Amino acid sequence: MKKIFTIMLGMLLALTTFAQSGGVKWEEGTLQQALDKAKSNKKGPKMVFLDCYTTWCGPCKHMANVVFPTKEAGDYFNKNFVNIKIDMEKGEGVDLKTKYGITAFPTFLVLDENGKEIGRVLGSDKLENFIVSVEKAKDPANSVMGLLEKYKQSKDIKDAYAYLEKLDKFYMFDKMGEFFKTYYKEMNQHDKYAKKTWSYLQKGLTIKDYTMIENILSNKTTFERIAGKGAVDAVLYQILMKDLKAYLGGRLDVSKEDIEKTCILAWVLLDGSKTDNVLIKAARAYSNNDMQGVADAFNDQSLFYLCSSMEMAQLQRIFLNMKDVPEGEKARFVKSQKDFLENQAKQNSQNWEQYKEVEIPEKKTGGMRAAIMM
Repeated sequence: MKKIFTIMLGMLLALTTFAQSGGVKWEEGTLQQALDKAKSNKKGPKMVFLDCYTTWCGPCKHMANVVFPTKEAGDYFNKNFVNIKIDMEKGEGVDLKTKYGITAFPTFLVLDENGKEIGRVLGSDKLENFIVSVEKAKDPANSVMGLLEKYKQSKDIKDAYAYLEKLDKFYMFDKMGEFFKTYYKEMNQHDKYAKKTWSYLQKGLTIKDYTMIENILSNKTTFERIAGKGAVDAVLYQILMKDLKAYLGGRLDVSKEDIEKTCILAWVLLDGSKTDNVLIKAARAYSNNDMQGVADAFNDQSLFYLCSSMEMAQLQRIFLNMKDVPEGEKARFVKSQKDFLENQAKQNSQNWEQYKEVEIPEKKTGGMRAAIMM
């Protein structure tokens, strides 16, 4: 019996080794080492295939465990590329994520031997479809930079849309903002205020570049004819609050002047949200290095009565992740929230004592059916 087990174990190890050797061969070490290998190859592949992944990404795991270990994947990728995979949240991956503008996972980059991006593929797919996408990414004319160069030469709005569509597909909204900052002025009036232009323009808006926001405010009536009454305000407000949260979380570097403009406009557009009001106050204080003002904004006791538990959880996450705020003020906020919830739980328990003997009628389902039909 022991002999049979040993034989079976040996067969299993052999099969595992065969499967591994038949799949994509991944380089060990840094991206630079992979680039150096591609550069030194005389007959081998000169391009690098970079798998940008994270440990929590489901599609990344699917590609790593199901697609890349196959012989067919190995036959294609080992022949065409020097392959390397790097966790974008560890080591050099953190800087590479910023360098190449990686905003979604998995992202796969096709690089030349100098590390210049030739093309990219986003997301997981069946191997045959994935290879088709990678083949397209190998052609510089299909790349983000290739499409931008085509627009620079033609100045044709169709080429602009092709470039912006590619950015949209890859969630490269910062690049979208840069495009409009650079080229919006030279567009003709018809193209500037086309619905399709607006659909891309709003995705590229950011308080890092207030120029486009001010342009929209200056031509608000025209943009409202495109987007609809109130829609422009809604878009601007969403952008302002998203960027203020990023600013408070240390993920967005913005000048004090632009934060002041943002806070003033956000107050004008404020939809009555108590949590947003806190964030606006906190951002203004934070830009002035007034950490006590930040703490006072978050430690407003009325928040516990006016905000939902979900809103309070969001405020807590933002406040506790802020840099430079005194730990004592963070502790005060957490304790106040803890005391409030404990008192609320105590009150609920007392109320339950009054009703725990009461029979609860069976819930009818007719109302749900009507609600769905509506």
